[in-house]
Amino acid sequence: MSTLLRWVLPLFAVFAYIGDAVWLTVVYDPESEEQQNYAGLTSTIFILFYYLQYDVKIDSERRKLWIPYQTILFLAIEAGDILYIVYYRYRERDLGLMIVFIIYTVIDAGFVICVGYLKYKRKLHVKMEITKEAFFHLMSRLEVLLIVLIPLYANYDVISTNSIAFFILNVVMTKNAMGNEYSALLNAALGNALGIFISPALVFYFMSNPIVNSLPDSSSSGKQTACVDQRKVTRVFTSMESLVEVFKQHVSLANYNLIPISVLPTISLQHLNDIDWSFTFTYLLKELLLTMDNSKAEKKEFVNLCRKYFKANPLGLNIIDEFQKTYQQTSAIQWYTREDFIYSVWNKALRIENMQIIMHMVFFAQDLYRQIVQIHTDMKRQNSISVFHGQGLSKTMFNKLQQNKTGLMSFNTFLVTHASGQDAIDWARRSYDHGSDFGIVFQMEVDTSTPIIPLNGTDYKSDSNSKFLLPLHSTFRIREIKSIGEQLWQINLTSINTNDQSFARFIHFIDQEVCGSTALSRLGNFHLKMGKINEAIELYLIMLEITSDRENQLLAHIHHQLGYLYNEICNLTKARIHYEKSIQLYLTYLPANDPSLSNSYSNLAVVLKRQGDLVGAMKYHQHGLSIDLKAPQPDYEQIATRYNNIGVVLRDQNKYSEALDYYQRALKIELEHLPPTQPILATTYNNIADIHRLQENFATALEFYQKTLAIEQIIFSMKHPSLAITYFNIAVTLDGMNRLNEAIEHASKALEINQHIFGSDHEETIENQALLDMLRSKRSGNSS
Repeated sequence: MSTLLRWVLPLFAVFAYIGDAVWLTVVYDPESEEQQNYAGLTSTIFILFYYLQYDVKIDSERRKLWIPYQTILFLAIEAGDILYIVYYRYRERDLGLMIVFIIYTVIDAGFVICVGYLKYKRKLHVKMEITKEAFFHLMSRLEVLLIVLIPLYANYDVISTNSIAFFILNVVMTKNAMGNEYSALLNAALGNALGIFISPALVFYFMSNPIVNSLPDSSSSGKQTACVDQRKVTRVFTSMESLVEVFKQHVSLANYNLIPISVLPTISLQHLNDIDWSFTFTYLLKELLLTMDNSKAEKKEFVNLCRKYFKANPLGLNIIDEFQKTYQQTSAIQWYTREDFIYSVWNKALRIENMQIIMHMVFFAQDLYRQIVQIHTDMKRQNSISVFHGQGLSKTMFNKLQQNKTGLMSFNTFLVTHASGQDAIDWARRSYDHGSDFGIVFQMEVDTSTPIIPLNGTDYKSDSNSKFLLPLHSTFRIREIKSIGEQLWQINLTSINTNDQSFARFIHFIDQEVCGSTALSRLGNFHLKMGKINEAIELYLIMLEITSDRENQLLAHIHHQLGYLYNEICNLTKARIHYEKSIQLYLTYLPANDPSLSNSYSNLAVVLKRQGDLVGAMKYHQHGLSIDLKAPQPDYEQIATRYNNIGVVLRDQNKYSEALDYYQRALKIELEHLPPTQPILATTYNNIADIHRLQENFATALEFYQKTLAIEQIIFSMKHPSLAITYFNIAVTLDGMNRLNEAIEHASKALEINQHIFGSDHEETIENQALLDMLRSKRSGNSS
């Protein structure tokens, strides 16, 4: 049976590959979330068996069948490759990826031919090894069927860091396997598929230096084997326990190196882009932990989320059952230091900014933070202490630290530190030995005001008498950076408090730049200002889910923000629904002419205009303007906005002179009453430029577009969608002036931003791509 499967599975794999290629080329709809979740899943799972069959010796009885069998496999794979090339060319419209895939196809074909020649003609047994990155990517799509079938191929006699056997042995032999290795492997497989419930340390580990390299194949002669594999054994394990222990050390090392840090620059803060994004994010997240109410229901929701993904995994369910039955606020530290569950879930969610997971774990993070603070308070520590932390850093991050000497840096998680400097040096040295650009030892002088607690028996292992735990976003001042060995550096830090002048300026700046009635709304507004539209939507949807039906004022604000965000990503149907809902909620406690309603009326009008309902748009714009003009204290920015929006509707009605008149009214108000970098001023310049472009006054249009761009480059991140619109408009204007090289440059910038934000198949990206293709074609025509 196993022999039959070894011949059938590769055939199934290659035809699954063709099937997925056909599906992507003909059927795939990138707008469908369900189809995105599938996206080549079948061939991703089974393609492993196409390569594994090279590790099977050719039986003399089946030698005559081997050539036609391999020919079928080869032709099928090449057919699938061609279909993928077609997909990248005509569906993705990505020439770069198409060229890369062509190169890959040629290399893969040569590889298969060479291996086939060695096996059939030279009768060599070629050992097939899976590359580390590709194998981990494959394992992330693992299913139960794969677990059952892999042992048909795995060679347990020789263990190497990139062999299948090594991965299986090390993943299943965890401290929680307890004799049930099958369940442990199932846990790892489903955890990888989930993408949250498995430590990303495995990625780092399989990209690190090998523990054991491949041995020559004993079935081949010494001379023949020397031609194929001469790598030596660097370490031999006489027991599974010793192998598992080394594996655990590597996972711990990876966890240390994945601890995120961020830097607050020493320069004067003018814009959000001046600050390391993660520094602000974790500051606002910490604010959320300190202010947001939690309840037992959140723990129940988190447990239910875990059960959803581990329903077929007995081992995972056992851990979840234990958590549900035994977790208390006072056991947060114990659960956090248990790396197989909470630690991995929380820290990976932070790294990839999965707000759904983070919000479901707010109750736990609050308990952990409060437990740290409570123990610290009870200790009544009188003196500062020194603790150490060792990890690897990339060259980019290390350079950033060096450029900001005397500045501030933070550890963006709950950080476990060492009392012994030598322990930290050992971790740093191991990090450098295993691929980090630099090994870093952080020496932290922690004053009495900073919460820090010893783990004296409070952690999961109950053996950490020389370790200390710091809360989320612990912030320090960089005092000294010095070399202590080859690529080994020590960074001396001193804890700060809220009275620190630099940190106080940062807090004041964030309070001015990121407004919001709650910490969660501030997080949403921060994502919005940084151009992270999808993440902001996710946050506001979470707010909508957790807000009581009785809180009409907050609900109205949330719906208003969601209307704005969906409008930004051109989901006009949802934008209209949320704007209409916000107005409905506002009217439950406000009169119809209340000044705070004008924004909702005007924004609903914008959506109606984009949907082609110009009459409805004009109605709501005029309604909003009449409210603003009658307000006791006029809001000049809002009035200018209303004038702009009415001008846009008139422009779409081809009433250019009337539209320009409204734009100029807006510009007059802005120049008299608003700062020169106000976003609305950029909008007005853009609108005036649009009218001149439509009237083919290209030089005047370009002048106003450039004024727009100058403001947007100051107030927005470089990947903000508003910049893409302006680059697009400038490209069209330059085309009208026959300045094609400059037009192509600006169209390329617009396309790059839209691809980053919306992806390749969004209407904005497609429109940008069409413009760029037209400009390049036009330039080619002119040159010929």
